[in-house]
Amino acid sequence: MGFSTLDPQLDTIHIASRTKCNKDPSCQVLIKRLIQLVDISRAKVEHFEKHGGRSDDRQKLVENILTLFDAVFSYLSTRTSDFETRDVSALAKKPFIPCEIRGQVEFYLPSQVFFRKEASSTGAALEDDHDVITQSLFKQIKFNAFLSLVGVKAEPSLQEIFDLMIEKPDEVLDSLGEEMYKAVLRRIASDPPFKQITASIRSSPFL
Repeated sequence: MGFSTLDPQLDTIHIASRTKCNKDPSCQVLIKRLIQLVDISRAKVEHFEKHGGRSDDRQKLVENILTLFDAVFSYLSTRTSDFETRDVSALAKKPFIPCEIRGQVEFYLPSQVFFRKEASSTGAALEDDHDVITQSLFKQIKFNAFLSLVGVKAEPSLQEIFDLMIEKPDEVLDSLGEEMYKAVLRRIASDPPFKQITASIRSSPFL
């Protein structure tokens, strides 16, 4: 089906071939298979942690899963013109994008990750304060046409940054540092990303 598969009982990626598979499976089949791969990968991670695997084996497992999904997303990006909104709707509430977090794999929703800024022709990425904030607070991945189709964006809005400050003020402060945190507060004060002060805003110790 064009996908690599990860056997939950093995530590390696292998290519699954099925003589009766269509060369170009339908979009619905592809999405269903993607969700299955997420579940298989999670089962593998849970199995590993339950049996107390070695740290070097954990790193190998992480690399295998990330490589697997990189190949899957690369294939899906070649089929983006085939997908319709209804085909990818199942992914809106399904964390399916893997990221490495402190030596482990966690899966995220499209709304929880953003595309990494590409380097300029000189080889360096041009960064502004918003780029620094994005890097500090959110997970970033390389651009992929399929992931863009399902909702991954280039950068978070001020609303999304503010929502995170309301939800996790201490973590945001630790990640940004006092000076940058105050700069974000000034941006919010000059252009509030809300129409009225809600109960959650009042109760959050973000100031």
